[in-house]
Amino acid sequence: MRRSHLVMLCASLSAAVALASTVDWTDLTEADWLTSIAVRKAVVQGRTVHYPTPTQELAAALEAGTTGTDSGSVLIALRHLAEARRALGDSAGAETALEAWATKSGPQAGEAWSEAARWGARNRRWPFAFHAAAQAIPLLTDGARQRLLTERIAWAEAHPESADAREFQRERAALFPLEPAFIEEWIRSLEAAGRLDDAEKALASATALPEEKRVVVRSALKADHGDATAAYTLLETYVADPDHDPSGETLTLFAQRASLSAPSRIQAWRAELERGFAPRPLVLLERLFQGQNRGDLAFELLQQVTLRSEPSFDRRAWLLAARLWESIDAIPEAFRARLASAKGAMEAEKLEDLAALARLALKAGGRPLSWGSYNDEIYRWTARLDVTPGFLSGGLSLLLTGFERENALKELESRRLPERTFE
Repeated sequence: MRRSHLVMLCASLSAAVALASTVDWTDLTEADWLTSIAVRKAVVQGRTVHYPTPTQELAAALEAGTTGTDSGSVLIALRHLAEARRALGDSAGAETALEAWATKSGPQAGEAWSEAARWGARNRRWPFAFHAAAQAIPLLTDGARQRLLTERIAWAEAHPESADAREFQRERAALFPLEPAFIEEWIRSLEAAGRLDDAEKALASATALPEEKRVVVRSALKADHGDATAAYTLLETYVADPDHDPSGETLTLFAQRASLSAPSRIQAWRAELERGFAPRPLVLLERLFQGQNRGDLAFELLQQVTLRSEPSFDRRAWLLAARLWESIDAIPEAFRARLASAKGAMEAEKLEDLAALARLALKAGGRPLSWGSYNDEIYRWTARLDVTPGFLSGGLSLLLTGFERENALKELESRRLPERTFE
């Protein structure tokens, strides 16, 4: 009788329903074909009480249903049979049922194998989980494949005795060669395992890895080989190019390696800037300060270089200054430098400058921007003399409005900013 209920599965049940996880007996209704198998009834004091079918009997009924002729009912019976066998402690039998269910799932076999793999992981049946994942991966769409590949790597990392996570990382990088994060993770894993030659070969073949990531990874490999100088030089070469826009992570790494491996070079950059305007040392020092999280020093460096060398600046120097000002979010200064670079520009360059100025104006927000031709030397002189806005005028006001001289001076002294140096 129970077999007839299984065979009489409604035709409206789709394969997606058949593929779904098992339904708890409390969620079944009288219209569900599974109710007659999974739910028992008893009348107690005139009331009908529902309760789950004992697991042993449920497993026997579901096993009988797996021999039916209706593919939908067979799939549902197999999926529920796996859970019944697991509850009885028969993990091997549960895996057999799951494998049969996934194999017979037709067009949705990829999703079925994927669910079987995750079942294996939840129940710590790692050989079965890795086997099911291997079956699912070729059948899944790209998004689902990425997710399962990433989960499989995490499983292998947590249980290295069952599988090699680095091999899974290699497979994921091969399946998605345009995903730099996957490639980098695989190379980093090889590096962490001490397989430096393999990491070098992997890096050489990773054509999709962005230039910055490639430089950072190659620098790490050089450091692992014990060549600290080469590791630093790779970063310096990349960071020194003003057309590059290194990330904060790269700048921090550059600053660390410079402090450890090239303190003499830092002094040489300072000395070269003392002699006059030098683009490369300026870029390197500016980005060194950024990597050290010293935006104040980066600002003062640009300020001093501009003050000393502005009369000799040509268009290229102004463009460099604008780019560096913008990199530390000094937008008014970047706007002024870009505006200065437009003087004497060619027609095509003027259009480029106009677009850059418009972008900077939008980026400035509420910050005031310099515009037009004027002589601002008097304002610069006042700013250098008055170390905080309104310092001298405020002091005069205090003295002239009847405050005691000594108290006024103490008030001014408490508000004055400390002197700053680059040392």
